[in-house]
Amino acid sequence: CFLNQYLIQGVIPKFETENDSIILSKNTAKNLNASIGDKISAFFIINGNPKQRNYFLSGIYETGLDKID
Repeated sequence: CFLNQYLIQGVIPKFETENDSIILSKNTAKNLNASIGDKISAFFIINGNPKQRNYFLSGIYETGLDKID
């Protein structure tokens, strides 16, 4: 995986199956004040209705590229 070399904390989840783990950039994790194992809620609009999905932060990466981080 591309991000393996940039992982600075935690692990990259296995994306072959549906799971509730995510990885975030160091900057995003810092802005959210989030640490490995923290619950992260995301909101999506599906058919015009809001849907909340909860994830657990499993990894933090830093590439050094502002557009990716």
